Amino acid sequence: MKKSYTLEEIENIINKECSYEPDEFDNQSDNNENDEDYQNNNDENNNENIIDQVIEVLKEYIKKDKNNTKALTLLGRAYYSTNRDNKKAEKLFRKVLLINPNDDKTLYYTAINYIYNFIGNEKYNEALKLIKKAIELNENDSAYWHLLGYINRENKNYYAAIEYAEKAVKLNKSYVVDDGNYMEYYLTVIGESYFKLGKYDEAIDIFKEIIKLPRHDQSDFMYLRLSYFEKKEYDKAIENYENVLEIHPSCDYIENTSAINALAKSYMALGEYQKGINAYKEYIKKHEWRWIRYLYKKEIEDYKYLIEAFNQLIEEEPNNFEYYDGLETIYSYDLNICDKGANVLEKYLLNNTDNINYQVYKTLAHLYENIYRYDKAIEMYNKLIEINHFDNYDYCRLADIYKKIKNYDKALEMYEENTYSNIIKLLDLYEKLSKHEKRNLLINESINYYTNNNDYKKLSDLYMHIGEKYKAIEYYKKYISLDDNKNDGYNFANIAEIYESLGEKENAEEYYKKAIEIYKNEKDKNYWDLDMIGGLYNSIGNKNKAIEAYKKAIKLEIKSSNNMYRRENIWEREKFKGFYSKGIGDLYVKIGNKNKALKSYKHAVSLDPNREEYYVSIAEVYDGMNEKDLAKEYYQKAIDINKKYFEDRPYRCDILKHIAELYLKIDDEENAKECYRKIL
Repeated sequence: MKKSYTLEEIENIINKECSYEPDEFDNQSDNNENDEDYQNNNDENNNENIIDQVIEVLKEYIKKDKNNTKALTLLGRAYYSTNRDNKKAEKLFRKVLLINPNDDKTLYYTAINYIYNFIGNEKYNEALKLIKKAIELNENDSAYWHLLGYINRENKNYYAAIEYAEKAVKLNKSYVVDDGNYMEYYLTVIGESYFKLGKYDEAIDIFKEIIKLPRHDQSDFMYLRLSYFEKKEYDKAIENYENVLEIHPSCDYIENTSAINALAKSYMALGEYQKGINAYKEYIKKHEWRWIRYLYKKEIEDYKYLIEAFNQLIEEEPNNFEYYDGLETIYSYDLNICDKGANVLEKYLLNNTDNINYQVYKTLAHLYENIYRYDKAIEMYNKLIEINHFDNYDYCRLADIYKKIKNYDKALEMYEENTYSNIIKLLDLYEKLSKHEKRNLLINESINYYTNNNDYKKLSDLYMHIGEKYKAIEYYKKYISLDDNKNDGYNFANIAEIYESLGEKENAEEYYKKAIEIYKNEKDKNYWDLDMIGGLYNSIGNKNKAIEAYKKAIKLEIKSSNNMYRRENIWEREKFKGFYSKGIGDLYVKIGNKNKALKSYKHAVSLDPNREEYYVSIAEVYDGMNEKDLAKEYYQKAIDINKKYFEDRPYRCDILKHIAELYLKIDDEENAKECYRKIL
């Protein structure tokens, strides 16, 4: 490996890292086999090492001349190229721009560093300003127009995105190197924007052009097929989805679907249901089936053909555990229909008597617990004991079941299998059964055990549980003194709460203030930190500071929601629909702004109308405003959603109890009583 490089050599190395172009050094030596530098530079496993050495060399250049803008820019690019430290990259690019604010290349690199590497905290507006300035300085670089188009596409300004990306296509000449700076990606911005606008013919033309180019990928085929699907040209969609599966079988989700799901959906649209089911079956046999579980929504209807595919596979191969496992996972994990999940594994046990995977018994035990079939859960746990696949966690779960069914002797027997992991539960049971001598003996043994092991946190918890709060505080302080990392806001707030429960306001306030200082000094405070600070200020009676913290949290949460909805990965985003708006609404409630809280909660409903907690939040605000009729309207909507959910999960007593409580809120005692009768 070379010990030093010229800036030109360094630029070539970094360009290689940031592009698909061949290494310019590849053919420099006539004796490549014997050239140590050549071998190191061409060993893929040493790419990271090359950049590490480049970084060290660049630091030496900058030591000699701290205003060497070329070395500074290259060092920023080295950090950016391998995602080593994007904040360092930003700082270096900023330094170059202080020296030369009209360096259009550095403006570009600063912008893409923001866009591509600050995931979850993208600085789109800042990047937009930078790239616009770069274009003012140099309007003849296609990369600049492409980035401007990309940002507008992300901001859903699709017509502007098309306009700017088309300028990039016409220019098709760039002086910056980046792995996204190619014609394929210029066209992708145009094609996806046309798709989003519902201009499917135009999208088809663009994506047909892209797939002729060398850097196309499965997403280009996906958009082409999705465009055919939207035009109801299902045959063409089906014909080419298989191309996507050949390139990338799992296929990251595009427009809330994957290739296999889209293929099956196309067959269904043509009424060829068995062909769609067969497509699922073939995929399940060849590939990792978990990829196909994430469907369009989380409703049973959307899974029915996939479920049928698994059922048919089980009939064809009744000894193949993978098929039962897949179907059970869909029922219990994706749909939360645990009784159907249990039925699948029961069928597996009926069809198979030898070489049973012991995990089946463990999974069945958990499923039976979830559907309140404690007798069957106990049977499964006993089976695990019989085949010697029982662990401490299982003993605890089994003990919890015996406690629920009031078989306290068996519960004690199970808890005592791992005494020190179940101290609190054992103490409570001894108290309940008036076994005071055993309880006192266990307390003394536990104190000695935790003391000998310097386990001060467990000691603190134990003293707190038996009501010796001063002792709890003493050992909590010892616990946090052992490790500076434990001197955090969470632990100080806990100590403050214990003092407060003792009526010691001054000591409580001292520790609340310590907690506040720690949270305030966090460099990158998130919404939860600010929410916590607000709560802590409330605890010491400083309402104004609490409101200030909550307002900062609101601003940060609004920013987070804007950033989240720019994310490409649609299915990942699905579970967060309304999440941020609900959080913002909760914060507005804390500062007493009920109108803005309502606006936020209603926005959450517009994003995901099937989340009952959003309706409950709205109802509670109306209740607090004494708008009883509106409150009842939204409580009723929450009831309706819960009832629909309960229809497919009749074992969910907790949901039924929640429905009963909601009925009481709208003064419907008869329906509440009916729910309670069902629970009993």
